[in-house]
Amino acid sequence: MAAVLRERTRRYQQEQRGEATQPGEATQRGEPTQRGERTRRYQQEQRGEPARRFGDELFAEAYIDGREFNLSLLCGPRGPQVLPPAEIDFVDYPPEKPHIVGYAAKWDDRAFEYHATPRRFDVDEADRGLVETLRALAVHCWRLFDLRGHVRVDFRVDERNQPWILEVNANPCLSPEAGFMAAAARAGLTIEHVVERLLRDAVGS
Repeated sequence: MAAVLRERTRRYQQEQRGEATQPGEATQRGEPTQRGERTRRYQQEQRGEPARRFGDELFAEAYIDGREFNLSLLCGPRGPQVLPPAEIDFVDYPPEKPHIVGYAAKWDDRAFEYHATPRRFDVDEADRGLVETLRALAVHCWRLFDLRGHVRVDFRVDERNQPWILEVNANPCLSPEAGFMAAAARAGLTIEHVVERLLRDAVGS
């Protein structure tokens, strides 16, 4: 047992130095291994040194403050059916907290965001025109990317009422609590209805 521990310790120390751990490996002595490279970059960051982690070119997107809508689409015999649109409400968010539906809002039932981001399907009369625009854009995404099955398109609408497409999710979650199934239920569809449509679409019948 002591010999095994010594060998493991030796290999770990080699990896931290960026050395190959066994003869015949792709890396040569002195050439960083994957773990050794990660360690080197971490140490650089701790010393305040720049570390190139993402290649030579980066791009940044502006944060779009505004309302958030989800439009779900389900395959049908005459093309995609646009399910009832949902708007995400950001309830009691502090002024300095960005309105983002992240991991905590979706999956962590102990988090503030989880309980403070309810979805609602009631469309105000003043938003009828906006919703029709979102529907048209969602269908355009379906056709542009040649999608099938079930899809969810997420939008932000800025203060000028300009829609922005955040994401085209070509395989959204089908759990009962997820946004797609909530929209399907609003349209009177059960999980059995949804799965049957997906299977028919997959086999081309």
